[in-house]
Amino acid sequence: MPRFSTYRVFPARAGEAWVYVTVGCSLVGATGEGMEFFVMSPFADEAHSETLAMVGHFHSFEAHRFDVGAVVDIGRPWMGESRMDHLLVSLPYPYGPGLEWASREAGRVRFLWLLPIYEAEFIKSRTLDEFESLLDDAGVNVLDAKRDPLA
Repeated sequence: MPRFSTYRVFPARAGEAWVYVTVGCSLVGATGEGMEFFVMSPFADEAHSETLAMVGHFHSFEAHRFDVGAVVDIGRPWMGESRMDHLLVSLPYPYGPGLEWASREAGRVRFLWLLPIYEAEFIKSRTLDEFESLLDDAGVNVLDAKRDPLA
């Protein structure tokens, strides 16, 4: 991915998320609509750029393309001492549907959220919709690196 990079977006206000986003995933094998990914963090951490590079690399292979509902084993904690070592590819719920698709003028790119999870949370016999409802119903703070599993 010769034009791949990541950007770090500073929080608009104290206590809001730092956002790390890929740029260049959508150029790989582009045939019209591309895909980029973002991860949210309670603080700045360059490990997120490394995670996005790994996700972007795997996504660049046709056999490993990620879409909503995919679970990615990142092989290490999402950050610091967290036990969450998987990412759920999800719609960009924290930012609303307006973020999901860039305008046609901007290249018609889809942005998907990489939500840190415990593998066991998703592997249970739940559908993606059920799992996301469980997150909402429990009022999960997605920025809490040490949150407990839901299962």
